[in-house]
Amino acid sequence: MSKTLKTTLSAIALATALGIGGIAAAQAGEAPSKTVSYSDLDVTSQDGAKELYSRIRSAADEVCKNIYPPYNPAGAMERLKCTRELVAQAVRDVHEPAFAAFVNGHNIEVAANR
Repeated sequence: MSKTLKTTLSAIALATALGIGGIAAAQAGEAPSKTVSYSDLDVTSQDGAKELYSRIRSAADEVCKNIYPPYNPAGAMERLKCTRELVAQAVRDVHEPAFAAFVNGHNIEVAANR
């Protein structure tokens, strides 16, 4: 199993789900993405899970800032929604029950499956 996530976590699919189509992808020429590697982590440990969550959150923030630039106050809610959705997708994509349990057990907000 690969221990990297591509946090395009499909920005194009996410943009479509959020109703913005391929706007960001068209502007940039491709979907914004960020690769999150966790081959150096033991995600079954609390410290490893915490670090992976932090990396995922940071990558999602970066991707969503490319879709909804921080200097656009009108997009603040959309940016937050985008980040939550990307984080939720990444958590699911890890496919590690111990990591999911860490996220759920610490009441970390993750968007529900749709």
